[in-house]
Amino acid sequence: MPKLMHKPFLKGLFAVLLLVSGRAAAQADQEAIMQIGHLLNDALFFSDKYITPATDAAVYQSVSGWITTPKKRDLWEVSFGLHTNVFFTPQRDRNFTINNSDFTFFQLEQGTSATVPTALGNDHQVYLTGTLGNSPVRLETPQGIDMETVAYPYLQGALGLWYGTDLLVKYSPKVKLKKSDYQVYGVGLKHSFSQYFKSLEAKK
Repeated sequence: MPKLMHKPFLKGLFAVLLLVSGRAAAQADQEAIMQIGHLLNDALFFSDKYITPATDAAVYQSVSGWITTPKKRDLWEVSFGLHTNVFFTPQRDRNFTINNSDFTFFQLEQGTSATVPTALGNDHQVYLTGTLGNSPVRLETPQGIDMETVAYPYLQGALGLWYGTDLLVKYSPKVKLKKSDYQVYGVGLKHSFSQYFKSLEAKK
């Protein structure tokens, strides 16, 4: 699975949260606690827009190619195959627009709106700023993987079990995505329902 948040962005956000938490605990400042809530709301809003296209892509990649034939295998029959899967990142999933009106804590450092990349987008970044008490807070938005095409090879094997059921195993090596890695593996079961219909079974 790809790492969906850029490390400097996460480190900066984590540092801000530690600062806010420490100050709130020391001073029991009601306003600071409210600011924590606003900051977290903004982080959740941005993370949802940034991560969702990548999680959708991960689902498409991980579920592809499990079934290679509808026919049932003989008991203990084994098969192996080398596959390659390619995912083209749609243009609509590579960036999104943020406006100052979307945030309650942060504001854009320049302008009132900006187009920023999702996890599948390019490396364009903008700065978000806010004020915590009298302390300024400044974070850089995360970059995307900047790849229009993501391809990965994987090995898949099947073992014929009883009653028209197969045990399936899939594994791929890690694929480098700029500063992230992508990997798919899993185990599944396939059961043939066509064996219960004589007309379908006769046609193979």
